[in-house]
Amino acid sequence: MAEVIISDITIMRDGYCVIALDEVGPGLFRSVRPMPAWGFAWRTPFPHQRGDHVECDLRARKDAQAPHTEDLQRGELNATGRKVGEAELIRYLCQAEFSENLHDLFGANPQTSGGGNAWVASGEATRSICACRYRQIWFQLFQNAEGLRLRARLGLFSGESLRSLPVVDREWQRFIEAAFGPRIPVDQVKQSTANLNRTVYPRLRGKSALARIGLARESAGRCWLMLDSLFPQPQEVWLKRIRYLEGMRGEMGHPPKEPVENAD
Repeated sequence: MAEVIISDITIMRDGYCVIALDEVGPGLFRSVRPMPAWGFAWRTPFPHQRGDHVECDLRARKDAQAPHTEDLQRGELNATGRKVGEAELIRYLCQAEFSENLHDLFGANPQTSGGGNAWVASGEATRSICACRYRQIWFQLFQNAEGLRLRARLGLFSGESLRSLPVVDREWQRFIEAAFGPRIPVDQVKQSTANLNRTVYPRLRGKSALARIGLARESAGRCWLMLDSLFPQPQEVWLKRIRYLEGMRGEMGHPPKEPVENAD
């Protein structure tokens, strides 16, 4: 058993996909994907959090197929009681897989269909997870059969961009549900999206602005891009601000007092 740090917990249809960081040398990490006893998804309740140190079997799966070469043998995750904070975790992620442009994310050029979400050919990508710094980000709320979900438009420092990225970060999904509930009336989605962007855009800046882009499992020869982890992670004061803005446009005779946020 080896000790790793949980870096990503992403939403799958029937549970969570988990990625961890394995320290392979001084200031050098690699991403690994611990696999549950069966299937690809860890089931609810999943007791661990991003930043937790856990023990797992680091043997690679013999049947792992590119680009998901990070897959490990099936097993358990045992908590060690140690944990790293967000700033330290971001530093470690920058010492793992990192890219400044779209091609180097996965060793292949992402393609789009009609200007929507991007994908790479499963036979071309060399890995399934990578971090990048972003210069701009903009969100769009939408609803499907599972409820309220989030997509992002990401602008990189290279001048390239990714459109309509599904945000599958567990904490961001929980934040969205806490802020808006499971669903929004169709005629109010546009205004709620504006309230979300108005609140979080000014705060998603600086050295902590980091995205982890992942690839979904192959479907018809394509691996679709997803936003696995987004830093900074959402904060309680942002939630209060969104609820205030939502209350302002609702049928409230006396809107709640504007929340006070500490200066950065």
